[in-house]
Amino acid sequence: MQLVKANIPLEPCIISGQLPFHHVLYPQQSLDAKTLHQSYLDALVRLSLMDEDGRESAACLPYNILLTARWMLVLPRSQNNIEKVFANALNYSGRFLVKRPEQLAWLKQYGLFRYLTECSVG
Repeated sequence: MQLVKANIPLEPCIISGQLPFHHVLYPQQSLDAKTLHQSYLDALVRLSLMDEDGRESAACLPYNILLTARWMLVLPRSQNNIEKVFANALNYSGRFLVKRPEQLAWLKQYGLFRYLTECSVG
């Protein structure tokens, strides 16, 4: 788990539904544990990561969750890295950590949304 208290660069794309990959977004009125848990379970079913009986699907993909005071985003991933730049939930907020300047140069050339889309499920 990563906890970051900062602005979310991709928030306008997230809340407007303009993400180019499969995801589920739940607006939140409050951070009520029961509601969050139910939204989380619903997302897993809607994304075919779990069946309606609460069992993990046979082909359960890895997935990421982003949670703010305003919304929860759940999205399945198809892979965890491209060119050794590793994917995690923080990337889907618009923030990336790279180990070397060459990786940053590669990522800028490759494109952030292209990277996120190719790590995600169509």
